[in-house]
Amino acid sequence: MNLRQIELVGESFDKLLPSADAAEMFYTRLFETAPQLRSLFKGDMQRQGARLVSMIGLAVGNLDDLAGLAPALRDLGRSHVRYGVKAEHYPVVGAALLWTLEHRLGAAYTDEVKQAWTTVYGLIAAEMMLGAADSARPAAMRAPDPATTSA
Repeated sequence: MNLRQIELVGESFDKLLPSADAAEMFYTRLFETAPQLRSLFKGDMQRQGARLVSMIGLAVGNLDDLAGLAPALRDLGRSHVRYGVKAEHYPVVGAALLWTLEHRLGAAYTDEVKQAWTTVYGLIAAEMMLGAADSARPAAMRAPDPATTSA
């Protein structure tokens, strides 16, 4: 991920924030393309949407410190295992995210912006899947948390 991609993702994310319906649009698209995922969401979808936007905002705001961001994303991946999220769900979620960005940003969704978001989502998903895979291991075999390990 380069500086230009970080800038593009931040700018485009800022354009989404005034749009209260971006999260709703995302989940509508997700459930249209993967209706089997609807059963993973038990709570208030407005609250879930706010959490989604918050999590993406955290990631976007820390793209210049991926090493610092990784532990939070791995924790998120571990927690998603408890909800029934599987590795095969990540590409479907990524496609719904990119679709939402395209439809909310309109002409501002250039090829360069799409590539930047594709890269960002790939990094987020990879870290979350590492956390998910780690949660399946016995505690003694889990990777040390870089945030709590000293050199």
